[in-house]
Amino acid sequence: MNKIVRRVLIGVGAAAVLAYAGGTVYSYQHFLPGTTINGVSVAGMTAEEAEQALDYQGTSITVYERDASSGELVSEEMSLEKVNYHREFDTEALLKDGTHFGWLGSLFGATELTAQMTGFTYDEAGLEETIESLDCLKEENQTDPANAFLAVHDNEFYVAAEDDGCRLIYDKVEAAIRGAVETETTEVNLEEAGCYETAEVRGDDETLNKEAATRQNVLNKTVTLKLYDDQTAILDAATVESLLTIDGTDPVVNEKAVKAWAEALSESVGTVNHKRTFKDHAGDIISPDKVTYDYYLDVDGTVAALEEVLTLPGDQTAQAKWLRDYQDPEDKTKTITVSGLDGSDLLTDTYIEISIDDQKMWYFENGVEMLETDVVTGWKGYTDSPHGVFTYWHKESPATLMAGTKVVFWMAFYKQQYGIHDADWRSEFGGDIYLEDGSHGCINTPYDAVEWLFNNVEYGTYVVIYEVSELEAAAAATAT
Repeated sequence: MNKIVRRVLIGVGAAAVLAYAGGTVYSYQHFLPGTTINGVSVAGMTAEEAEQALDYQGTSITVYERDASSGELVSEEMSLEKVNYHREFDTEALLKDGTHFGWLGSLFGATELTAQMTGFTYDEAGLEETIESLDCLKEENQTDPANAFLAVHDNEFYVAAEDDGCRLIYDKVEAAIRGAVETETTEVNLEEAGCYETAEVRGDDETLNKEAATRQNVLNKTVTLKLYDDQTAILDAATVESLLTIDGTDPVVNEKAVKAWAEALSESVGTVNHKRTFKDHAGDIISPDKVTYDYYLDVDGTVAALEEVLTLPGDQTAQAKWLRDYQDPEDKTKTITVSGLDGSDLLTDTYIEISIDDQKMWYFENGVEMLETDVVTGWKGYTDSPHGVFTYWHKESPATLMAGTKVVFWMAFYKQQYGIHDADWRSEFGGDIYLEDGSHGCINTPYDAVEWLFNNVEYGTYVVIYEVSELEAAAAATAT
């Protein structure tokens, strides 16, 4: 081997040694070719350069939010420019632990390394400023939630559904986005994160739905207005609805409509000169032909009775009120009107009953028989006693009758012409006396009996006079 060749080989060897030494030195300061950390290529990078390469690569977070007008989910890109997010990794340790003397082999292979994040930093003020600048947090893009509520349409009550609106809770928004930044999440769903205020009262609220049903029952009901005896006036659902108005969601009584309805009813009810039925002393039901006491519908009292039940839910019953007229016992030119009577007051359990057939008189007080006596009524066929229902309205003691006859006790029940009085010219009462020697129409009564009546019976007491045979004949004639 000549000197030239030797010198060449020595030069090449020296160069190789120097190159290898240089590569080894380089490997202590740079990651070798083919090296990746967490999937990121860091070939030829210093530890500092590698850490920068591993830093957060995202530039924005997609925020999914509720649209204020449509309620649908829409997205908004939130830039992270002002956040200055920085992740920290110990790349120096990875570089230090590398196979430095084996750097030559890296030219022909790949090295995959894993680095654990040792910390992170970001600009707090920048993050808050970025969050506050979100369009979804602007006031014009937010609406308050609205509770479910009671509503009515065409007189149908229902529960209107709640509206959760689009009002964000800032603290929750900030926490959700801060969590995304710190966990390197690229999307945030504010709906799923529970960042919105919600209506407190929902459409399935039990109390609200019961209230809707209750108010509907105010309209969809029947009111039975009790008149007298078994007589009633029925206000069906349509009538009830016509007597109510809806104030907001409250059914309220239309006073004018109720009064108009009651006034129309008053034209068809009442018993002035109408037949009435009652139970006589024997328990039989009879219906005198003539009723001379006046009673008619007390419109104002009936309106008040209806107003008490019209706004209550479910079927209801009300008692009609009545007016009754009779002569003032102190001034025969005046009429006394008693108002507010209910159906039972029209022919009460307190009354005087006189049977023409039996020639007897009874007095009942609250349904209890207090007196029974024989009497003599009007001369049959000539001066008959009036039949019907009358009112005891005046008394005198002593008194002079229209024919000049003087009596001790006088109890008028029909004008000043007919009444109950003692008859000292009679020694007997009852039987068939009235057929041949009856009165002029008054009720001749034994002294002790009329004295007791005079002292115990109050003005306004009904006097019922009837003849069963006459009633039976009238009923038969009506039937044919």
